[in-house]
Amino acid sequence: MVSIDLVQTDAGLALRGDLTVDTVNDAFRTTPAFSGKECALDLAAVGNTDSAGVALLVFWMQEATRRNCRLRPCNAPDQMKSLIRILGLTELLAQDSRGVPGQG
Repeated sequence: MVSIDLVQTDAGLALRGDLTVDTVNDAFRTTPAFSGKECALDLAAVGNTDSAGVALLVFWMQEATRRNCRLRPCNAPDQMKSLIRILGLTELLAQDSRGVPGQG
């Protein structure tokens, strides 16, 4: 069974696993509560990504904004970056500092 894990880290949250149409429903059910002014989302351990995974990321960013929290994706893998560019959503990763805030 393919799965995606969302874990709490010292810097915020981290996704681990494939973020695809096969895993997005499970990830959607674990949408974080998003509290605080800013939350880092480390994507370094994300494997395969497709448009459903990017759609979930967009949804989470909108949900965080709705809760007055800025969700900041970090360490996006090359496959995800390419897909985001193809979809014309480069502003999603405009703040990607190549690392998790506070670690480098």
